[in-house]
Amino acid sequence: MSRKFVLELEFPEDVSEKDLEDAEIKKKSKEVVVLELLRKKKISQGKAAEILGITRNELFDLMAKYIFQFLMLRKQS
Repeated sequence: MSRKFVLELEFPEDVSEKDLEDAEIKKKSKEVVVLELLRKKKISQGKAAEILGITRNELFDLMAKYIFQFLMLRKQS
């Protein structure tokens, strides 16, 4: 069984609600929340993959992708 949660986020006025309804933004937002729950050990790798509807191997690829993006951002700073 699953439950639906709604997160409330604040953005500057120049970011429209329509922009945030983009399917890719919603998907990536969910990925970030699930990966953060995994990082904090609130859920298992199997549960994270299940929530995202992917295999554990795909989860490992996703984790690597986010780590790489984070490192690239730090390098640019």
